[in-house]
Amino acid sequence: MRNPIRRLDDTLANQIAAGEVVDRPASVVKELTENALDAGATSLRLELTGAGLINMVLTDNGGGIPQSELPLAISRHATSKIASTEDLFNINTFGFRGEALPSIASVSRLLLTSRPQGQTEAWSINSTGDMRPAAHPHGTRIEVADLFYATPARRKFLKSVRAESLAIEAVLKNLILAHPHVQITVLEDGQETWHVPAAQGDFFQSHATRLGPVLGDELARSALPLYAEKTALGMAIHGFLSPPTLHAGTATKQLLFVNGRPVKDRSLQAALKNAYGDKLPAGRHPLAVLFLSLPTDAVDVNVHPAKSEVRFHQPSELYGLVFAAVHQALSSTIASAPQASNLSGFTPLEDTYPYQPASYPQPAYNPAYQPSFTTPQPMPVSSAGSFQLPPQKLLKGEELSETEHRALNTQHPLGAALGQVANTYIVAENADGALVVIDQHAAHERLVYERLKSQF
Repeated sequence: MRNPIRRLDDTLANQIAAGEVVDRPASVVKELTENALDAGATSLRLELTGAGLINMVLTDNGGGIPQSELPLAISRHATSKIASTEDLFNINTFGFRGEALPSIASVSRLLLTSRPQGQTEAWSINSTGDMRPAAHPHGTRIEVADLFYATPARRKFLKSVRAESLAIEAVLKNLILAHPHVQITVLEDGQETWHVPAAQGDFFQSHATRLGPVLGDELARSALPLYAEKTALGMAIHGFLSPPTLHAGTATKQLLFVNGRPVKDRSLQAALKNAYGDKLPAGRHPLAVLFLSLPTDAVDVNVHPAKSEVRFHQPSELYGLVFAAVHQALSSTIASAPQASNLSGFTPLEDTYPYQPASYPQPAYNPAYQPSFTTPQPMPVSSAGSFQLPPQKLLKGEELSETEHRALNTQHPLGAALGQVANTYIVAENADGALVVIDQHAAHERLVYERLKSQF
């Protein structure tokens, strides 16, 4: 029997729409924090209970929502960010569809409290539209409780609390990197897990302070700054790269942002990987944080409900910009590094080679064939005259000062050579105390390869 066509009620329609926008607690965090940033917030405080499934509260110091607009804030297709079709192709904000708050309200118990500048008191509104006065400073507070209680089927397919916490952490890392001038505090189950104060300085100074907390201190110490632009097209790229000696087994530590928005794009990741070329071992991936600035009409963000995928008007030009910028940053670093051909990266333990080849005995008979080799002689001391002893502190296992640490890393990036094993391996120790083993034959092949490559 055929069912008649009928119009869905607003609650069911909102729950269907919520399935595209809100699929897990991490997506709620993303939508709420982006709304706060669009409102001009410079301080965010996020409180989570049970990875956001039980309760989450976001408080910001943004512009706030007037009392008269609160009902519209939880209504579908109501937004302050676009007003015409032309605006849809010149988006300067993170949100623009007007779907986030009504979608969240349809699958949870939401309480929105806000007070804009100039309003004498705060007002709150819940998921059902009930409004009442409240006490709150300037800004907005959004509480989301019992997420997916209204759609138990969706809740059943969520992953473990640990998995949901990791997904939220990924969202927060993007947020921390992309907005260094915003203070961010996160509490999980009453414990403070993140507190990142607002950074000062220009692009590179402010963003450099966020690399360590997000991607690790090793990248923060060795990151290569990157900048390039195509003025005629209004394209520019800023960012940080890992040196070829620092890499990962997956590409999860490659973070891309377009006009401040985190995106995933295979062509840009391919440009990054191809620019490294054979500088990386097979199967390894570089670490990178890249910020692309494009004209708003050169990128379409209205492609995916999560706005994580975008389309570019000139993808080949963008690929070329990323490839050239990364290649230039790596080339300038290699050119300024100590030349390995003179072995200045190593400092042997002794002033002369401890190994002295023994003399070959002369044959006791005199055959018709006379060997052409001569008795090997010890290596002249002058050939090792450029070597220096490693710092005595390092040999004694003592800690190096910051100045000595920096000098050792600069003058001897591969560490201080402590000896040779089987005439094949050089054993060294770097300033961090790590053991470095170098296959000298493979190193020589690489030197010859790099020398030949530089000639073409």
